[in-house]
Amino acid sequence: MIIVVGSPGVSYPSVDFGLTIDEEIPFEAKALSPLGQRQQFLIGSEFRTRYVDESKTLLADYYVPTTYMQTSFHESSILSMQAQMMGLYPSSTVNDLTAWQQGNAVPPLEGVDFSEWQEELGASALPYGLNVFPIQ
Repeated sequence: MIIVVGSPGVSYPSVDFGLTIDEEIPFEAKALSPLGQRQQFLIGSEFRTRYVDESKTLLADYYVPTTYMQTSFHESSILSMQAQMMGLYPSSTVNDLTAWQQGNAVPPLEGVDFSEWQEELGASALPYGLNVFPIQ
C-alpha cells in the first residue's frame, strides 16, 4: 500500500490586487494555475518512476479497483489530484473499447449523428487514451 499526503499546486490568489503581470490572462480566484498543474503532473511522473518503474509496487496501467484517492472538496485540490494522476498514469490503450462497445457507446439522442466522433475516437474510450480518475 502507498499513502501519499500532499497539498494543492500553485493557485491564483484569493484577491486580485490589480498587480497582474499579463492582463491577457483572466484572473480566477483560488483556481489552480497552469504552473500548479505542471507541478502536480511532474510529482505524479516522479511517483510513476518510483512506484511503477523502479519498485513495481503499482500496476503500470490504471485499474480503478486498485486505487483510492481522496481530497478536500476544493477546486484547486481536485484539479491538483487530477494532474498528479495524469502524471502517474499517462494515456494508454488499456481502457480501449471492443468493437461491440464502440457500436453501443452512442448516446440515445434523437437526430444527432455521432459517426464523425465515433470514427475519430476509434477504440479509445476518451480522446488520446486519457483516463478519468474517481476522486472522493
